[in-house]
Amino acid sequence: MSTAQSLPAWFQSRVAAVYDAPDESSRSAALDALLGPEVNVLHNGEKKDVADKRHRVMAQTAASSKIDLQWEKVEESAPDEVKGSYVLTIASKFRVRAAPMQRHVTVNFTAKIANSGDPPSDDNRRVVDLQEQEEIKQDPIHLQSIPKQDE
Repeated sequence: MSTAQSLPAWFQSRVAAVYDAPDESSRSAALDALLGPEVNVLHNGEKKDVADKRHRVMAQTAASSKIDLQWEKVEESAPDEVKGSYVLTIASKFRVRAAPMQRHVTVNFTAKIANSGDPPSDDNRRVVDLQEQEEIKQDPIHLQSIPKQDE
């Protein structure tokens, strides 16, 4: 007999699968396993649909060479709700002055999770309501100035 995975552990494993996916089709399948088809998304105070969420994730990760996911905190806030935050460090395939460009994306979230299948099981759980606040910080690019030459 297998024990059901806790909601925070389930959510963490599903989000990690999205950002650990090796290609776009795997990432899309991982998003399908995380989000319900009729998920309500509130992103930075604006109502969005699942297609917009998918597009944002695909755009964030399109030219990435490496994605590190760091969980700040995840807790079960209600019997069917998880809240917390995580930080993504996304290294780009593009380089600036011989170093990869990096973005740091901090996401604070509240996710309501429901069982969407029959019979109920861990694999049928999906996020049905997602509220997220996202802050993106680009690492600064320091370019050396050209020294002034005397004439």
